[in-house]
Amino acid sequence: MCVYDTVTLKWSSSDDPRNYSLVFSVDEESDVTYSDLIDHSYPLHTHTYTVIHCDIDEEHCVVSISGVVARDGKLIISFDRDTNEPNLLTASSLASALALDPPIVGSAVGEWIDAKTLEVTVSEEYYSMVLNASEERKLSVEVGIGTPHPSSEKEVLSGQYLFRPSRPGEYHIFIVRTASMTLASSVHPLSVKVCGENIAPLVSTADDMGGIRHDNVVEERFPPKPLVHYRGVLALSGQKNGGGITIPHNLLPISGSWSLSMWLRMSQGPTGSFRTLFYKGDGTDPNRTPSAWLLPSTSRIAIRASTPSNPDLGSDTVLDIPTRKWVHLTFVMRNSTTEKPGAYAVSVYQNGVLDVALTYTDIVIPNSFPLRLFCDPSHAGPRGFAADVVVWDSALTTANVKALAMHSSSSQYEILTRPVDIALSFVQTHPKIDPRPLSGVDLVGSLQAKCSGTACESTSYDILPSSPSKETSDQLQNLLDRIDSAVTDCLPPAERLDMYAEASSLGHIESLYKWSMLIGFGSEVSQSSCGIEEFSPRDQKYHTATAFSDPDELNCGPIDEAFLSDQVKCAIGLLLAAQNGHSQAFVPLSTMVSTAVGLGPLGMDMSSPAGRCFLQRIVELIPAPVEKHVYNEQGITRGVRVDGNYWVDVNFVFRLSEFMRTSLGVVQNSTSVAPLPYSQMGLTNRDHNIRSRQGAAFEMEPHTSVFSLRYMGDAGNNMADPFSHLSTGFLFLAAQDGHGEAQLALAKRYRSGVKSLDACPEIASLYAQMASVVSAEEYHKVGGQPILEEDKLTDMTEKEVVKGNSGSDDEQIQLLTVQAEEGHVPSMLSLGEMYYYGARGLPRDQVRALELYNNAAAAGNEHAMCGAAAMLLKGEGGPKNVSRAVALYDEAASKGLVRAFNGLGYVYFFGHGDEAPMNKTKAFHYFLLATESGGDSDSWFNAGYCLENGIGTEEDVARAASFYLTAATKFGHFDSVLALGNMHLQGKGVVRSPTEALTYLSAANDVGPWVGWLRRGFNQYVHGQSTGIEKYYERSVLCYLHSGELGYEVSQSNTAFILRRKLNDESESRLFGQSEASLIQVQGGAVVSTSEMYERLLVRQLALSASQGNAESAQSLGSHILRSRDSYMLKGVTQMVPSSKFSTSHRPYIDYDKEEKLLTLRGQAALWWFSKASAMGSALGSLQCGMMYHFGIGTGGINIVRAKRYYDHVLQSDSNDMHQSMLIVAKTLNWVATECEKSYMMRNVNSFLGWV
Repeated sequence: MCVYDTVTLKWSSSDDPRNYSLVFSVDEESDVTYSDLIDHSYPLHTHTYTVIHCDIDEEHCVVSISGVVARDGKLIISFDRDTNEPNLLTASSLASALALDPPIVGSAVGEWIDAKTLEVTVSEEYYSMVLNASEERKLSVEVGIGTPHPSSEKEVLSGQYLFRPSRPGEYHIFIVRTASMTLASSVHPLSVKVCGENIAPLVSTADDMGGIRHDNVVEERFPPKPLVHYRGVLALSGQKNGGGITIPHNLLPISGSWSLSMWLRMSQGPTGSFRTLFYKGDGTDPNRTPSAWLLPSTSRIAIRASTPSNPDLGSDTVLDIPTRKWVHLTFVMRNSTTEKPGAYAVSVYQNGVLDVALTYTDIVIPNSFPLRLFCDPSHAGPRGFAADVVVWDSALTTANVKALAMHSSSSQYEILTRPVDIALSFVQTHPKIDPRPLSGVDLVGSLQAKCSGTACESTSYDILPSSPSKETSDQLQNLLDRIDSAVTDCLPPAERLDMYAEASSLGHIESLYKWSMLIGFGSEVSQSSCGIEEFSPRDQKYHTATAFSDPDELNCGPIDEAFLSDQVKCAIGLLLAAQNGHSQAFVPLSTMVSTAVGLGPLGMDMSSPAGRCFLQRIVELIPAPVEKHVYNEQGITRGVRVDGNYWVDVNFVFRLSEFMRTSLGVVQNSTSVAPLPYSQMGLTNRDHNIRSRQGAAFEMEPHTSVFSLRYMGDAGNNMADPFSHLSTGFLFLAAQDGHGEAQLALAKRYRSGVKSLDACPEIASLYAQMASVVSAEEYHKVGGQPILEEDKLTDMTEKEVVKGNSGSDDEQIQLLTVQAEEGHVPSMLSLGEMYYYGARGLPRDQVRALELYNNAAAAGNEHAMCGAAAMLLKGEGGPKNVSRAVALYDEAASKGLVRAFNGLGYVYFFGHGDEAPMNKTKAFHYFLLATESGGDSDSWFNAGYCLENGIGTEEDVARAASFYLTAATKFGHFDSVLALGNMHLQGKGVVRSPTEALTYLSAANDVGPWVGWLRRGFNQYVHGQSTGIEKYYERSVLCYLHSGELGYEVSQSNTAFILRRKLNDESESRLFGQSEASLIQVQGGAVVSTSEMYERLLVRQLALSASQGNAESAQSLGSHILRSRDSYMLKGVTQMVPSSKFSTSHRPYIDYDKEEKLLTLRGQAALWWFSKASAMGSALGSLQCGMMYHFGIGTGGINIVRAKRYYDHVLQSDSNDMHQSMLIVAKTLNWVATECEKSYMMRNVNSFLGWV
């Protein structure tokens, strides 16, 4: 055929075509292109399976079997909810609808007794088989697609793809599985030449993608299916215990051949020490077959294996691994046998090109140790990032490696690393701008670069001033000592703000970070022992001063206070702290970028007079570090003059401002520059990365706001929202330095597949495991154990939740205190626990807690005895006193308290002199005795720990896992939950399952140190309620937003509750420093009012909460969509709803200003959320679904029958989420639906919307 001829490629698949890509290569060279099959697909056939599903809310509801009884030749199968009662009159239809084990033999007939009960008459042979089955072969029945009908045809999708070859050569065309890069099908090579004739051949792939049939030559080009695939980015700290990947030995085909591939981006060069790429050993045994390290003085790789004569034999690669650049590495281990010389070989490839091939002439010794990547017991790993780590259970061929590198460098894989690349470009690029004066004054300072040229990447900058004098150092140290005392003694926030400001001016960047957190979030740390704190008028100087300097005579007018809110100052302060090396600042910055809180003013051009006026003002309100004005040829950065030749470097502020404007295609309007804190801006559609689910570019109207695009990125990775990328990228930078909150946030995002990341349980479980290390350290800190307080705010529970949560000023706590002082033992116990944890708004006071426990113990209470003994053993609330602890445990045990047996076991486990010498066997006996008596959580864990490690008893890992499971499920024991997570991750004593591991590790992380943000948010809300001061609400919302980003559903729903209150508040609101009269100018001259910003943030939080199972949030979101007039918010919401739910085949991109089309779209989207709420048990959601079908809103027409099914469901429900008035409405509508004809029903849309 000839160049530029049209080639038609027809394909068919019995699998989801979205899992595949077309690959084109010419003459087996490295240039390839990819295309998405889903854009060219259309259905041909449908399933003929019989499916049992819920009678309503089919998409969201899951039916389960609640019981099976064999009686009189029949099986009585009960379901947990009403079903659709499908026709099951044949054995084949039953086998299709139900997964039965053993399968049905002979004839069978199913008959529905009611919507929840199925009676199946079976053959005598099968009934006898069920009755006589052994325990191991007991009948198992599950709902789901079993086997298809014998005559059914499996669903097939077919389509075609057109392309025109542009140059001559041999064209190789393949269909590959996108995630694993394994071959699914192929086309015979096409020979293309230059000629004058036009030929349009038809090429067909005869192979179905569900079953591979191809010749060996083609198969050689693509790797087999991966054994383990970590599809995501892993932040590497470069520390010995800085995380990494551990793959158990039994998962690897070590006795045979295998391969390992990865992307690596190192942030630093040689460190003088070996850096681990992978290591197979335990750190004590010299065997290490195979292992690889980066050499100390170069970035070449040392390949090593163990032989009888040399445990560290190998060679080094030729090529250096470059820094600050993504490199694809492949290691191929060929092992025909380990019993003869020359049978073991290792090949190393860099970007698909062979670097070194090493063959061992001696016998290689294998081992049974796990494979560790990026760290080992003796060495740290490289600092940087690893992506797309894959282990293969065979030796990849050269063609495999080449094809893999070609595919990995394509746009299909760029999305994995895009957040990292965006964040790194943010921190490493030194902007070059014109240093010419503006208005006769040069406000652009050329400051000394912290690294050479534009290659700088490290977030570790020199602390300012770089060389403090001894006098300054002593002054700073004294000040830091005073700050520690102030935090310990809970001095007022205003005094701490002053101290942090002074320390920051002396170059202590951590103090700038804490100042920013305190003024923005109301607390410098998540775990505070100070209870509810009140900001006195003294802190007003940081945000109420009106006079400021204008050293460069810009003629700045008055600055709108909306641009000087505490959250804006917090954001700017965090940017300056991150710029100066405090990587933890990237974590709250990620929240603020993700939610747009505090970033409104950065939408303007910082180099304009308006922007410079804003910077001058904001810098004077922040204790920013200063530098001497120094010119340097290496790079130009931005600064603001503060005093003579002293400047504040505001490089990151400029970068984020430019990112906000350029990422959304915003340009400075050249016609006018107003001396105001915001400028007229125009909008261009320059960001071609913003895509819909169908791949079409958004039509961005001139009035699109930054906030509408903000939460649209939450719908998943199908939309390349640059703000989601930057938010996620900031987390990667923080995770690289081991910050637990960043690791937890990444675990949540990889688990759910949101914020520009694809879901990947393998990567999510690794980040969750890293975060769990921080959780465990904090949980076991003496006197610092966190507590999870999930106080949910709703209209029905708000007043009750606030009661008993206001600390020492709370009436209930005051009553409890009086009762405890009068000798009431239960009050002593309750109050002691509150002081121990610092719960219910009280400060953490363990001295007081121990006093209360001692008083209750003296009154004879055995629970108080154990509480006091546990504190005495750890030295909490006073010095350690093991003798007294043993005596208390003995006395409690004599009263029959099981917990005391565990305490005695604990004492003998560690030993205490002659009174209780160490005796592991006796300790295990006490632990086991406690479990046999019912046990407490610690006894089950301690017994399991002994079994897992063979301490005081024989090792039994499987039995240990069962003990941990009891402690975890029955008591929620932290260490047991954590142990199960790690065991599932390694396959130790249980089946390896990253998904199960993630479930347990996430539960353990729920009580990490960051859980304090929930309490900080609640405290601020309670104080706002009592004082009416908006700033407390602002800080409450920001704390909840931050903990919501960490995955706490209660934070998301509470944020939505507060925002909804503000939307319904008719009084002038100044949340986040804005009033209804203060409009934020975002793009194209458009403005976003306070209420619009609230609404878009509200919708986002409701969607996140609903996605975690909150039925009330799903119902509220549906109601909000139905009555909203914000068309751009609606565009974002529709991205959260599957396209199939809309009346058109693809998601409609319509004129959102036309009311009738907008109403249809609102109805369809609202119905989806109402149905989700109904499936989660919300009676109000069911009622709203019924009314939607009753009035034909978003349903394609009136459907009285379906409406009545919803009304019946409401009346049978025992849900308590409806007021009595709503129940009357349901009864009335149910009667109307029963008695009236369809033609009688009128579509009274306005009345319905008003009711909602």
